[in-house]
Amino acid sequence: MALAFGHGSNIIAGWEGTYKTLASGTSWKSLPVTEWRPGVEEAWLRQDVVGLAGGRDEPDPRRGLVVVDPSAVVPVDLVNTGYWLRLLLGDPTTSGSSDYTHTFKSGGATPRSLSIEHGNSAISNGYQQYLGIRGNTLAIEFAYGRPEQTMTIGMIGASVSRAGSSADASPTLATFTPFTGAVGTATRAGSAIARVVGTSLNFSNNLEKVMEANRANAALTEAAPGVTEVTGTIDLRMDAETLLSDSEGSAAVALAFGYSISATQLVEFTIPEAYINRAGLPVRGRAGIQQSFAFRGAYNASAACALQVVLKNQTAAFT
Repeated sequence: MALAFGHGSNIIAGWEGTYKTLASGTSWKSLPVTEWRPGVEEAWLRQDVVGLAGGRDEPDPRRGLVVVDPSAVVPVDLVNTGYWLRLLLGDPTTSGSSDYTHTFKSGGATPRSLSIEHGNSAISNGYQQYLGIRGNTLAIEFAYGRPEQTMTIGMIGASVSRAGSSADASPTLATFTPFTGAVGTATRAGSAIARVVGTSLNFSNNLEKVMEANRANAALTEAAPGVTEVTGTIDLRMDAETLLSDSEGSAAVALAFGYSISATQLVEFTIPEAYINRAGLPVRGRAGIQQSFAFRGAYNASAACALQVVLKNQTAAFT
C-alpha cells in the first residue's frame, strides 16, 4: 500500500435533503481546504465499579459517546466562501443577474446541514463520510500584511463512517479566486479606520448537542441552534482618539471588515451594533503605541441580525 499524503486528499460536500441522510450522489462540490481536523473521538472510559475481578487492577473499560466535531481551515475566496457562509448562517438573500449580491444574516431559524467526505485513495476504505454536519463557529483574522487569508470553520456532526468508494466520483470544482491581505478593508460607521494593522472576528451559533432516547446507535440526535455570539478585536497604531472615545462611551457603532477586489467582487462582514470594550494606552518601550480594542456584537433591529455578511461575485447560488 502506498503512503498517504495530503496532496492525495479531497474534501467534498453535498447539501442534505434530509438531516443526517447522505446527500445525493451527483450534487457534491469539491471545496478548497488548507487543513482538515476530523474531530472524531469515541473514548474508552474507566469502570469505576467495585465488586469486579482484578483487585486493584482496573476492569474492562466501557465505550463513551461518539464525538463528531470536525473543523476546517479554509481560504477566504470569492466563490467557495459562500458554501461555508450558507452552512453557518443559512440561505442568503440574492439579487442581480450576472453580478450577484448575496446577503447572509445570523439568527435564522432553519439551519442547513451538509454531508462531508474526506477521501484519500491511498488508504483502504479511505473515504470518511460525515453526516448531519452543521456550522457552529467561525474564526477569521484579517491579517492585512499576509498574502494568504484563511478562516476556521467549527462544525458539529451526527455520525461518521468509512466507505470503500466516494459518494460522488465527479464532484463539481468551483473557480478558486482567493482574497489577499492587500485588498483588506476595515470601517467604522461606513468610514475607513486609519492605522489598522489587524482585526479578528469570531462568531458562534452555540449549537446544543441533543441526545434523545430510542436511537439506533450512538449518533447525535440533533445539533440545535442556540443563542448566537459575535466578538472580535481591532488592532491599530494610535494616532487618533476615535475608537478610544467609543470604548469610553456607551453607544454602539457599526464595524465592518472584509476584502475587496472590485465593486462586484468582495466579501464584507458587518457587525451593525458593536460595543467596544474600554481600553487604555499602553507603552512598550520607545516605539509607536499600538492598542487592541475588543468588541461584542448584539442584535440590531434595522439590520435584523447581529452579523451580516455580503458576498459579491458572479455565482448565482451555492447549491
